[in-house]
Amino acid sequence: MSYNMKLDPITHDITINRGVERIGGSAYVIQLIKTVLQTHLGEWDLDERLGIDWFNVMGRNYDLNIVQGLVRGQVQNIKGVERITSVGASIDKATRTATIKVVGVIDGSPFTVEATA
Repeated sequence: MSYNMKLDPITHDITINRGVERIGGSAYVIQLIKTVLQTHLGEWDLDERLGIDWFNVMGRNYDLNIVQGLVRGQVQNIKGVERITSVGASIDKATRTATIKVVGVIDGSPFTVEATA
């Protein structure tokens, strides 16, 4: 399993307490899932395939099945995710935000991730 810098869950800034905090194991995978769900497709220069095309997803005639499929496709490609058991999505047209819930298995243990994009 990989280790990386821990991000503050609210501000998404790197957590620093007497040095940079590290995160690993299933907590790291969950952090990756949240980060991917909150990333716009093409936003990250090092991998423009990472993220969801939220600009087009939030269009007038969005289809929740397509949104769930896009989310499932991104999450199942994250190293450490063994399987996804469900993906839920709701979109608030007034605020143009999506609330995503992913349930699955990491390292043999169930996980639930909720993110807003």
